[in-house]
Amino acid sequence: MEIVDRESKKLKRKSPVRRPRTLPDSLSLLSPGAFFWTFAGGTFVLAGLLGLAVNLLVLGIVRPAFLLSWLLVAALWSGAVSFVAERVLASARERQKSLEHFATVDELTGAPNRRIFASRLQSEVDRCSRQVSALSGALCVVFIDIDFFKRINDDYGHQVGDRVLKEIYARLEENLRLYDFIGRMGGDEFVMALPGTDAQTAYGVAERLRESVQGDFVRDLPHVTISLGVADLGQGMGADQLVRNADMALYSAKNNGRNRTEVYRSQTASER
Repeated sequence: MEIVDRESKKLKRKSPVRRPRTLPDSLSLLSPGAFFWTFAGGTFVLAGLLGLAVNLLVLGIVRPAFLLSWLLVAALWSGAVSFVAERVLASARERQKSLEHFATVDELTGAPNRRIFASRLQSEVDRCSRQVSALSGALCVVFIDIDFFKRINDDYGHQVGDRVLKEIYARLEENLRLYDFIGRMGGDEFVMALPGTDAQTAYGVAERLRESVQGDFVRDLPHVTISLGVADLGQGMGADQLVRNADMALYSAKNNGRNRTEVYRSQTASER
């Protein structure tokens, strides 16, 4: 789903620190398919050796003590294979979880990324469209932008800018209700969806967020403010248009002096 993305800023990230390869890391290089054939081949060889030992014992060529030592070796082999199997499968599961996590979550802030937000918003819009009688006040979107964020990066460095982004997301998240959801659109922009909320109520929520950031920010971080744009879902409106309207309201808030909240008005929406 296409969503408007303005002035996206690339965040400076440190290169990953290399660390010594550990046993689980080394085992994780073995794919499940390669492990299966290794395990199957080892099991086949072990079964053949045990069969040979039993036949030799029956024929009287070997003694029971020799067979017992052979069984001990087999037990140790089985234990080693079981350990390797557990580590390989655990590593595969961890890799899968890691891939799923980074596919849905913004790496810096921990917020759901734009793709996940867009998908969930579309589901919410579809739900509202099936309840035509209850469409009024069914859904609002709030677009949030940090005022003059580029100056923070330029004056204090990207590390401080990253901390500001994390703190803003924490402030937004702690004010969410159970059924609200939020996403990071990129750069210094976040977007919130407020189901079951009309424009007036959403404006009040946005103002509380703005005042929270303006009035009591982290002491060792530069003082920041945010601008917010609010839009509500209209009859026949899609998710793209809803977000676009909130984005235009945000643009109006920035043009009118920043550190303020604006509600989308179709008759006063200005071109960029």
